[in-house]
Amino acid sequence: MFCWVLHQLKSWALFFLY
Repeated sequence: MFCWVLHQLKSWALFFLY
């Protein structure tokens, strides 16, 4: 589950960066 949270955060980070 923690890995999934990290993946979600990374996805959101990329989304906000662009």
